[in-house]
Amino acid sequence: MRFTLSDQLRRNSSLAGNRTLVGLKLAQQKVPPKLRKAILNKLPPAGKFLPSQDEARAFLANFAEPNVRLAQEWSWRGEPLHFMDSFDMYPETLGPQWSNDEVNRMLNALLSINEGLRIPGNSA
Repeated sequence: MRFTLSDQLRRNSSLAGNRTLVGLKLAQQKVPPKLRKAILNKLPPAGKFLPSQDEARAFLANFAEPNVRLAQEWSWRGEPLHFMDSFDMYPETLGPQWSNDEVNRMLNALLSINEGLRIPGNSA
């Protein structure tokens, strides 16, 4: 069986932590998508935006049953397939830590967009 692709393949990638944080805040403030994209494109990507270890464990717990089935049905190099249960890559507590320079870059990206910067809910 052969498959042909009618669309160009796109790489699945996530935003950098600072872009995620700013993008979520702009969406919460109902900033129009086109303006959000313009602001995020001005922001140099930096940092990670990760859940805490407890949040990562809670998220993975939602998939406990399907993961057991995967381990029973699939193997890798003769070993049952399972997800790593180490959460060391995640911070112990929630929340990104930003330096003053990083916050300044985020604000400068926001302020560098001149046109259409009327954010709903702001009277300024």
